[in-house]
Amino acid sequence: MRTLGNCLAVSLLLCSGFAGADEIGTTAKDGASTLEGQGPSRFHDQPIIVEGYLFLPSGAAKDEYRVRMFDSESSFILKLSDEQKTWARQCGQEPIKVQGTYKDGGIVEVGHLAHWYLDDVAWQMVCECNRYRQSHGLRPLAPQRDLLYTAHQHTWNMRHRYGFRHGGTSGWSGENIAAGQPNATSVTNTWYNSSGHRANMLNPNFSYIGVGYYNGMWTQQFR
Repeated sequence: MRTLGNCLAVSLLLCSGFAGADEIGTTAKDGASTLEGQGPSRFHDQPIIVEGYLFLPSGAAKDEYRVRMFDSESSFILKLSDEQKTWARQCGQEPIKVQGTYKDGGIVEVGHLAHWYLDDVAWQMVCECNRYRQSHGLRPLAPQRDLLYTAHQHTWNMRHRYGFRHGGTSGWSGENIAAGQPNATSVTNTWYNSSGHRANMLNPNFSYIGVGYYNGMWTQQFR
């Protein structure tokens, strides 16, 4: 399975958090747009983050990639590079997070695409783990969609179904779990200071990572 597009290339940027963005209120399906002759809107060229479902080109819109916001009919047209289009076609109609620059006409010039499970906290978990790996001369781990899904699922299930334990999901070669830590930095530090958990984080044979958190529960999964 392919890894998330451009994850490693932009990880240093994202470790410091997503750029802030003005809210763009819109009720039209095409997002906010300007009227002819009135010039750029105040949102033009502003940073924007959009979370929603990816829609691939279809029908007459042969090259129109869109993201439709969660719980809304509003959508934005995505201006993608060829590499991003390849990732989008492989991703299909899944929930995604888009970081980019808003352009009038309901267009987002995309800087980064990620699966929706990679929100700010999840990114920080990935970055914190890779920071420790870098300090030991190890290559960074790439977040991978199936591991992100199973880590998120296991974390939710620990809270709501079967309690604090390993083994609730499959497809991983190593797993760390924790409960009660307040944030990504704290839980990663807890794992690092435990020999067994640290061995997973610093395993040179692992290439991929999935992370999950929910209501005080935390999971890392490796392969």
